[in-house]
Amino acid sequence: MTVIGLNPASFSEAGSHQKEVANVDTRNHPVEMVSYDDSVIFCTKLSQMENGDAASLENECYRLPNEAEWEFASRSGATANPRISAQDGGILQGAWFSENSEQRTHHVGELKSNAFGLFATSGNVCEWVEDGWNSHRYHKLAGPSVKNPKEPISVGNDIVRRDGSWGYVAYDYRISHREHVPPSFFDNGTGF
Repeated sequence: MTVIGLNPASFSEAGSHQKEVANVDTRNHPVEMVSYDDSVIFCTKLSQMENGDAASLENECYRLPNEAEWEFASRSGATANPRISAQDGGILQGAWFSENSEQRTHHVGELKSNAFGLFATSGNVCEWVEDGWNSHRYHKLAGPSVKNPKEPISVGNDIVRRDGSWGYVAYDYRISHREHVPPSFFDNGTGF
């Protein structure tokens, strides 16, 4: 809220789903109801707050991770294609999904972290990444010899969002899950 001046989240004290989070401290919930465009503005403003107006790609600045970075962090560096298993309890320990979320977002550190110490890398909200959509390019380039494939964003191109949200069923959870939506799209299951 300090960066933008408002909290657009529907699961917040003043949001459209405030009844679902009544008597819940939502300050550490993910922010949803933000488009890709909104998230880029947030990163730019945060960079300017810390680095002044000279914040640029050459200087240290905040940005969304690209798809490969997001997947590497979510997998904790593992190269296998894990499917979070509802049967072994793994999903219950580290992801918010329709069967355990009470149909709302949750505090980011409430469940177990992954091996890198990152929380909610599965579930809670789908997350924007800094890649344009190409249905085949990412998978073709994601071999061991490719270090960091990135799909450029072009006008009229959809943007990639990764993960699943509090409203997804457990069966749909895979770290490799990816979707594409317009950069202006927002809902209460997408954010950062």
